[in-house]
Amino acid sequence: MDKSGNLLVKPVEAKLFRNKKTLGKMSPYAIVKLGSQVMRTSYHSRGGKTPQWNETLVLRKHSYQREMYIEIWNHQTILPDKLIASAKIELDNLVSGLSQRVFLLHKDKQVGHLELDIQWKPDKNHTKQLQKPKKPLKPRTKNPLPPGTGAVPLGSFYLYSASSTPNTTFLSNKP
Repeated sequence: MDKSGNLLVKPVEAKLFRNKKTLGKMSPYAIVKLGSQVMRTSYHSRGGKTPQWNETLVLRKHSYQREMYIEIWNHQTILPDKLIASAKIELDNLVSGLSQRVFLLHKDKQVGHLELDIQWKPDKNHTKQLQKPKKPLKPRTKNPLPPGTGAVPLGSFYLYSASSTPNTTFLSNKP
């Protein structure tokens, strides 16, 4: 994935080995980070240790970006949300269109895995076909006007100075 394009990331489901909630079930959501872009799914209310999502997140990938990060968080109503797990994904190793299994870690210990569907849509190359260059214009070597007319060629126009009125010039498209 050395090119720029759109990365379509669909977190399908997670299998978590730990529960961050003491009472009841967790309501997990996924956050996907690529460079400065941050996208998140909605939370799976009471999804517990087996949350599922049905959302596709579209991220703009540039040719220099090589890693994507995914975090699984527990949504809480009153207290701040808590991080459950995270993963780092090397984009060079991904195969577009196939389901990927990513191991989730917390404090360097595996705490579950995440099934992802990832599609890669590279930018189309919009290079114009090179046209044959036109013949270069030949520079004028002689003034086409007869001497004494006072006209000076200026592009496709001629610049005249009026001899009867001092400091007066005018343009004409005829010599």
